[in-house]
Amino acid sequence: MSPQRAKERLIRAVTERSIPLLYLRPILQRRELLAANVSFVRDLRQSLTALGYQAEIVAPRPPWQSGIALFWLAALAPVGAWLLLADQAPAAIRKALVAGLFAAWLALPLWNILRARQLFALLAAVVFPLCAVLASRNVSSGVRRAAAAGLVAAAGGLVVSGLLGSWQFCLALWRFAGVKVAFLLPVGLLGLWAFSPLAGGGDWEEFKKWCQSQLAAPLRVWHVALGLVLAAILAVYLLRSGNTGLAPQWERTAREALEGIFGYRPRTKELLCYPLLVLAFSLKPSFWQRLCLPLGAIALVSTINSFAHAHTPLSASLVRSFWGLALGLCLGWLLTLLERKVIRHS
Repeated sequence: MSPQRAKERLIRAVTERSIPLLYLRPILQRRELLAANVSFVRDLRQSLTALGYQAEIVAPRPPWQSGIALFWLAALAPVGAWLLLADQAPAAIRKALVAGLFAAWLALPLWNILRARQLFALLAAVVFPLCAVLASRNVSSGVRRAAAAGLVAAAGGLVVSGLLGSWQFCLALWRFAGVKVAFLLPVGLLGLWAFSPLAGGGDWEEFKKWCQSQLAAPLRVWHVALGLVLAAILAVYLLRSGNTGLAPQWERTAREALEGIFGYRPRTKELLCYPLLVLAFSLKPSFWQRLCLPLGAIALVSTINSFAHAHTPLSASLVRSFWGLALGLCLGWLLTLLERKVIRHS
């Protein structure tokens, strides 16, 4: 790793992750080792000072966490969202859901508050992308509907941040559990909803008949081909949901440029997927419109995930989400203009 890239990562650790103590590895790539390392530390300190940070002796921070009463209050948000989402489900499913959620909401915090924070933060991360899409159905314009969905997702992110309000999560001693589930399940459920009669206002009986007909339908070659393509996209999507370093060099360069412009870089998933969400909300019902909807919802999932990093300052998550939504909506508006021109010429 070059000294410049190492310095950028260390600055990012302080500004975006609230790391109070930096561990510096010696630079061994140059002949004048002492001079190179002294210069590196001096440049790092000057850069942090210019950003408003001062080098000082690190003191232990007092442990803190939101009380159980505040947790119960915040946990009502995902509980209510799940109950609203299951409004059209059979009575037996609704009763089981009410009983399970109420028991977990009341008893789990008394037994283990940290496990309760993990569970309800995961429930919120899964349900709010679904609610964001469904709650914006009455908005006419595709751009406005995507903006409304993005705001609902940001509100869900604030709920997740509140549920993880504890020093254990801020110090990463405990982490948000179920990252892969939170990335995959909402997208899968929205894809199922988009292709089913439920998207057109159908009821549960129509949904059951549709599922039976789909399972009884013959498997065709294009089904397999499309499944392989979606599986490849899904694999890349899941592998990039963690700190795996899979980004190519050109993307890293673009990330550094965006970070230099905006301070807190908008996430790539939001820049790429909010335009698809705008397009899905703008197109008439079709196969491609239904396919764009779950792919565009990845932006909503990414927005909520930004707030699941409890060690990141809340202001950083808010600024990052704002720029991701604003730039994504602009790109989506341009994409819809391009789509309309293509339709007119064809």
